[in-house]
Amino acid sequence: MFQGRLSKKLVFCIMLISGVFTLLSTSYTVYHDYRNRISALEQQVKDIVDSYEQPLGVAIYKSQTLIVTLILETFRGLSDEYLAAAKDSDGKNVMTVANIEQDEIMGKMNALGTRNNYFTYKKEIDFGLSKYVTNGEVVVIEGYVGSIEVTVSTEHVKREIIGNIKTILVAQFIKTLIVSLFILFLIDKLILSRQIRIVNWLREFSKNQSIDPLQLRKTIHPDELDDMTYVINDMGSKIVSHQKSLENTVNDRTRELVVKNTELENAQKELHLMLHSKSLALNHIEETLSTALWETDIFGNIISMSESLDKNVLRTDSGTNVLRLSEVVSLPRSKNKDSFDKVLKGIFDSREPFTIHDTEIKNSFGNRISIRLDGRPKIIDGAFTGYNGTITDISSEKKLRMLAYSDGLTGLANRLALEHHFEKTQQRAKRLNFSNGIMALDLDFFKSINDNYGHAVGDDVLKAVALSLSDCVREEDCVARIGGEEFVVLVQGVTLEGLITLAERINESVRSLRPSSLPIERKITVSIGLTIVALNEQLSDALKRADDFLYMSKKNGRDTVSYDSK
Repeated sequence: MFQGRLSKKLVFCIMLISGVFTLLSTSYTVYHDYRNRISALEQQVKDIVDSYEQPLGVAIYKSQTLIVTLILETFRGLSDEYLAAAKDSDGKNVMTVANIEQDEIMGKMNALGTRNNYFTYKKEIDFGLSKYVTNGEVVVIEGYVGSIEVTVSTEHVKREIIGNIKTILVAQFIKTLIVSLFILFLIDKLILSRQIRIVNWLREFSKNQSIDPLQLRKTIHPDELDDMTYVINDMGSKIVSHQKSLENTVNDRTRELVVKNTELENAQKELHLMLHSKSLALNHIEETLSTALWETDIFGNIISMSESLDKNVLRTDSGTNVLRLSEVVSLPRSKNKDSFDKVLKGIFDSREPFTIHDTEIKNSFGNRISIRLDGRPKIIDGAFTGYNGTITDISSEKKLRMLAYSDGLTGLANRLALEHHFEKTQQRAKRLNFSNGIMALDLDFFKSINDNYGHAVGDDVLKAVALSLSDCVREEDCVARIGGEEFVVLVQGVTLEGLITLAERINESVRSLRPSSLPIERKITVSIGLTIVALNEQLSDALKRADDFLYMSKKNGRDTVSYDSK
C-alpha cells in the first residue's frame, strides 16, 4: 500500500489539505470562543458597575471612602490584573483599588504589544434630582456626583484559550489522520493498484509488443478503469498488426532509397563540377571589379564571404570561430565616434537596404583600404534571415576625389570643396532655421617672408597657419585655402557674437605660432573680415562682403578683426 509515486502524492495532498482545513476550523473555533469570553468578561464588568451605581454614587457624594473601597473590591475576582477608580464631581480621585501598580498597568496599556490585552469601562454617575434613604437618613442628591472607571486585563482568558488549543489540535489531528488513511485505503484499493497493473503491462508491451493482453475483472458493473483496460487491449492488438505492416513497408522503401541514393551521388558530382566552374568565373569578376561578396545572419555574424575577402582580410583574435561584419569593416578613425557595432545594430533593426560610402577594412598586411559597403536584407518566406551584399574598393576613387577637393600644400579644402560645403551648409540652415558665418583671412606681410627667407619657409608658415585654423574650429566647420596666403573659414550655426569670438581666438592662436624655420623674432599675424550669411545668399556675395571687411582690417593696422557692427 502507498508504494507508487501517485500514492505518495495523494497521501501528501490529502494530509496537507486535511491539516490546513483542521487548522483553519480550529483557529475559527478558538477565536470565536476567545471573543465570547472577552465579551462575557466585559458584560460582567458592566453589570457590576450598573448594580452598584446607586450606592457608589451616594458613597461618593457623602465621601464615604470605606464603602467606596468595599464596592471597588468586588472587581478583584474578575482578573489577575485590574484597576478600579472612583472620582467625585470635581474629577478628584476618591479611591483607587488595584492588584498592580497604577503606573505599571498604564504602561502596559500604552505599549504596542500589550495594549489589546486590556479593556476599560467608564461610567458617569448622574442622579438628576433624587432622594435616597441611607441608614434611616434621607439623602437628596442633585445632578452629576462623579464617575467610576474599571480597567481589567484579559490575559488570563488568552492563557486559558492557549491551554485548550493543544488539546483541540491533538484531537483534530488524530481524527484527520484516521479519516485520511481510510480514504487513501479506498483510493488505493479501487484505483491505484489497478492503475499500477496497467502501467506495468504497458511497460512490458513497449519492450517486446507480444505479451498477453490485460486480464479483465469479472464484474457486472464495469467502471472507467475496466473500460480503459478493454481499450488498451484493443489498441495493443492493432499496434502489433500495424508494426508488421510497417516493417514490410520499411523494407520496400529501403530498397528504393538505395537506388535513389546512387542516382543522387551521380547528380551531386555533376553539381560540384558546375559550382567549381561558376566559382572560378565569379572570382575572376570580383578581381576585375575590385568587389567582394558577403552574407550574414540576423546577428551580423558572417556566414559566407568571397574567397578574395576571406584570404586578404585582417582577422582579430576574438577567441571564437565567429567573424562579425563589424570586425571586418570599420568607420574611419577620424569619424569613429560610435563603434561600428552600434551603427550595424541600427541598420539591422531597420531591415532596410543600405549603402555606407566612407568605411574601411584592414588587409592582411594591416593597411587600411577605403571601401563602399552595400547591403540588402534577406527575406525568406516572409522572415528576415540576415543581409547579403558587396564590399567595393574605392581607395583609388577616394584619392582622386581628395586631389580634386583639397589643397595640395596644406591639405585643407580648396575653392571647389568650399563651394560644395557652402551649398550643403546653406540647405541645412534653411531646413533648421539657423545662421551661418564666413571669414576671409589673409596672412600679414607674407610676401616679405617669401622674399627674405625663401618659399620653403613660406610653405612651412602656410602649413602651420592651416593647422592652427583647423584646431580652432569644429569638425562640421570648413577651413579652405583659396589663394596664396588667403584662407576662408565657413562656420555653421553661429551668431555674430560667436563668430567674433572665434575670430579673436584664431588671431590669438596664429600669434602664438613659432615655426622652427622662421626666426623667433618674426611674428605671424592674420587680418580677418567676417559676416553672417543670409539664408538665400550665394557664396560669391558673402565672400565679397567678408573680403571688404578684410581690407578694412588691413587699413586699420592689420592683425585685427572687422565686421558690420549694425
